[in-house]
Amino acid sequence: MTAGTEIKLDLDGLHSPASLLRFVRANWWFPICFEWPEFGELDVRKVEVRKTVRGYHVVLFVRNKIPSLYLIIVQLSLGSDPKRECVNLRRIVELNLKIWNVFYRDKMTHGRFTGHENRLDKRTAKLILDQINEWVLWKVRGLEPF
Repeated sequence: MTAGTEIKLDLDGLHSPASLLRFVRANWWFPICFEWPEFGELDVRKVEVRKTVRGYHVVLFVRNKIPSLYLIIVQLSLGSDPKRECVNLRRIVELNLKIWNVFYRDKMTHGRFTGHENRLDKRTAKLILDQINEWVLWKVRGLEPF
């Protein structure tokens, strides 16, 4: 997919697929179904989930072309680590980087490996995508889930 179509979320403090799914169900309905200025409702086509030492990395692949500053707001609204998104803002505004929304599979702190991103969790990714699609159907029918 082209740049601007990957919503990358660093979700810390969630330590099981069940806790991730509870978080998604409690917090994502509004940002997923919201009519965003510039690009409208998120059109999620694919989800990837990877376990990390502190939680999860989740990537939502969307058809929308989301401008960079809006993408940071979307990522924050979906619960991404605020420190990560502040650094992303600096990468865009001060450093003028074209590639700024990145995940690192391995993390080093003071010269030592301190974290690693695990393999894809396809089952949890499917459950998240199914939940998103259910919300979209509710919205089409004029219903709200809560």
